[in-house]
Amino acid sequence: MSIEALIETWKDVREGVIAETRRFDGKMVTKLALLQFSYSHEMYHRGQLTVYQRLLNIEPALTTRLNQVFEARG
Repeated sequence: MSIEALIETWKDVREGVIAETRRFDGKMVTKLALLQFSYSHEMYHRGQLTVYQRLLNIEPALTTRLNQVFEARG
């Protein structure tokens, strides 16, 4: 892909993410802001689940996977 094609693609994407949409409370925000909120909200709850698992002496799935990767590397 040429740099010119990449620039044109980015312009199309940019127009989409700066377009406004209505938030759950009725306020207008950009689609990118709504996406960022959704992502951070999901990560917040993922952190809560990790804490609950550790309190129950359960190793979280991501920790298990990372330990497997580190062990495989030696």
